[in-house]
Amino acid sequence: MGKGLLLAGEPMGLLIAQSEGSLDSVKGYSLAVAGAEFNVATGSARLGHNTAYLTKLGDDLPYPKRKRHRQFIGDLY
Repeated sequence: MGKGLLLAGEPMGLLIAQSEGSLDSVKGYSLAVAGAEFNVATGSARLGHNTAYLTKLGDDLPYPKRKRHRQFIGDLY
């Protein structure tokens, strides 16, 4: 097994307003994933480095496990 980078952390859901305005006037949000370790893992993988990200996902997210898995680590590949 070659050398690589393993990051462990807690990703977070980032809600991005689809328009400017107060919280009660915004009509919708986009969901993204953020977190320091996650961002470093994503950037490192995009630069071609052998990168892995370790985390534990809860069961409280609003999508099936398959989609949840792809949502959080899909950008790394």
